[in-house]
Amino acid sequence: MNTIRIVLALALAAGAQAASAALAVYGQLQAEMAQVTNDGFGENYALLPGRTGTAAGETSLRLADNRRGRLGVKVREDLGADLAAIARFEWQANTVTGNLNDGAREAWVGLQGEWGELKAGRLRAPYKYTGGVNYDPFAYTYLEARLSGGMKGGDYGQNGFWDTSVSYRNRWGGFGFWLAAGLDQGDGTANAGNSGDASLALDYRGRHWEVFAAANVYDADNDGGRDTVAKLGGQLRIGGRHTVSVQYEQDNPDGNDNDAAIYFLGYRLRFGQNIIAAQAGRTAGDPGYAVAPTTADPLAARQIDTTYYALGVIHRFNKKVRLFAGFRNSDGEGNQDLSVYSAGLRFDF
Repeated sequence: MNTIRIVLALALAAGAQAASAALAVYGQLQAEMAQVTNDGFGENYALLPGRTGTAAGETSLRLADNRRGRLGVKVREDLGADLAAIARFEWQANTVTGNLNDGAREAWVGLQGEWGELKAGRLRAPYKYTGGVNYDPFAYTYLEARLSGGMKGGDYGQNGFWDTSVSYRNRWGGFGFWLAAGLDQGDGTANAGNSGDASLALDYRGRHWEVFAAANVYDADNDGGRDTVAKLGGQLRIGGRHTVSVQYEQDNPDGNDNDAAIYFLGYRLRFGQNIIAAQAGRTAGDPGYAVAPTTADPLAARQIDTTYYALGVIHRFNKKVRLFAGFRNSDGEGNQDLSVYSAGLRFDF
């Protein structure tokens, strides 16, 4: 029944699009085929959404969407006096199963003007989209850095969105400010976006470079404690062909000394319609940092010490269609290794 409602909503939105230039239907679809060899690396539990299904000691051939698929509607209505009302609703879609109701993504309403942008609802977290997934051309594939040893995953890292939240964002020249805060209180849950959860990002962009700082303060297990994660990073673009990205994260997920340092380094070479991307990462954690995912928190998997690297190529036929292929390896503590060869096709519309 939920799928039927989604299809009807998209059909109505598409029909209205001809009458109003302020409304747009958009989406992304992806299918990725991969050979996964898992020698016990803890990130690839079957509970993990996306990269799932290869047990320890096994090699499998997988076909996955890896949570790239999405369908959405976005609206903008000019109100005069340099003020606009904006809104978006976006569904998670699974290309390889045909599931239109694969999970929640964004859903918000807001106002936008020269003074900035104010939103309320289920929101992107500033931490995730400052550096983070924006620095990883393999995001939402088997090759990505998050949860592989090169970036922190989970709702308070480079995965997920925040429920019941408000955000403010603006830019002044090269300087950018972005703050999100959770408002839900007293419901006894630990969802991202509860009262007291906050995500802040600051950045400065020059013509060929940028730097940023971001942090989350939250209560992951709803026990009244304060968990924190912070990161610094930047990007340098050289001659229109070379891009170097760096990111450092300090993760203290439980308010004690069981923390970790997470490093990421990426390089991209652009020539014609092709991009060659090479990236590496390292998670160095205290012994108490390692946990296994649970049904309630499938993104919780953390390794004590993991080395990550990936190498691949992306061919863009145009702005909407791309092919990609590459290799990834995550080498965890105790010879827990995972390697992937993958290739995929992505269509944006």
